Amino acid sequence: MSKKNESKKLVDNENKNYKILESEIPVEEFNILSYEGAKSVLQDDIQSAWKITKGAGVKIAVIDGKVDVTHPDFGLHITDGFDIKSNSELTYNIDLNDEYQHGTHVTGIIASTVPEAEIIPIAVFEGRDAGVEEIIKAIDYAQEQGADIVNCSWCSDINDKELKEKIADSGMLFVCAVGNNNNNVDQHPVYPACFDIDNVISVASIDYDLKFSSYSDYGTSIDIAMYGHDVTSTIPNGMYGKKSGASMAAAYVTAGAAMIKAVNRTANVKDVLLSTSATLSNLTDKVRNGKKLSYRNLISGILNDAAADSSCKDNLNTGKCESSSDKNLELYSIEETPNQSTDEE
Repeated sequence: MSKKNESKKLVDNENKNYKILESEIPVEEFNILSYEGAKSVLQDDIQSAWKITKGAGVKIAVIDGKVDVTHPDFGLHITDGFDIKSNSELTYNIDLNDEYQHGTHVTGIIASTVPEAEIIPIAVFEGRDAGVEEIIKAIDYAQEQGADIVNCSWCSDINDKELKEKIADSGMLFVCAVGNNNNNVDQHPVYPACFDIDNVISVASIDYDLKFSSYSDYGTSIDIAMYGHDVTSTIPNGMYGKKSGASMAAAYVTAGAAMIKAVNRTANVKDVLLSTSATLSNLTDKVRNGKKLSYRNLISGILNDAAADSSCKDNLNTGKCESSSDKNLELYSIEETPNQSTDEE
């Protein structure tokens, strides 16, 4: 698949271009954690926020691969889904099941965490390929549909001026995953996560025991960390499966941003989200100010600036993603074990 970067075509694995990272569900019914204790903590955190909001009135665009819009968990969550490549309504084709994996998983995390938000899935990646022109068209479509927040679970090390300007001028908040290559983004930045603009939030991954995920990119220019390891969510054909990566962490942060927007339409969502995050001492050299998302805090408006005493050490024995010299917008979702899927969670 060797294509030159003409008209900014972004291809997978052999060239030097861009990469995508690889109905209301009650909390007690979506088992999204690997560790029972941590599962309870996250469920309690989400439920505490649900006393105030479940994201009603907020529109979230998910720019990603294709999404199985027929998945029974989505119900009325999905609205105005669109396929940029085919310039048509987004539909599910079981014969192309692999193309629906990443987008469906990311969308499921958001839908289960803010079940009253509207989600606009915008398919722009075909296989693992996309182009800047297509991504910009996806941003235009998100604007036309009135999206408040855009989830970007993909990245590249190309600092594209046109994409940066489009994001900056969009009037929407972009929640962007960093890579899964265990790189220091202060030295090796990835985009759009590292665009230095006010409406971008960059997200790294931690495990459910609060240790920093061994595969996740890190750096003091990253805004926040959230759970991204071994996450169970929706996958195509009505199934559920586990995936790991900053992609999953970004989806949780997108949900948190939606909660803030639902409670206060005029709030500076990025400022509230970061100022109310928990601070973990073991993350201080991994993300700016050691911040981890807290749903309880962001809804309560609790400022938590003092670092919590966390004795966690980084996980060094979890599976690493494949490192690559490519600069594609590639699905950045690592799976350490064969994909696990079931008919129900």
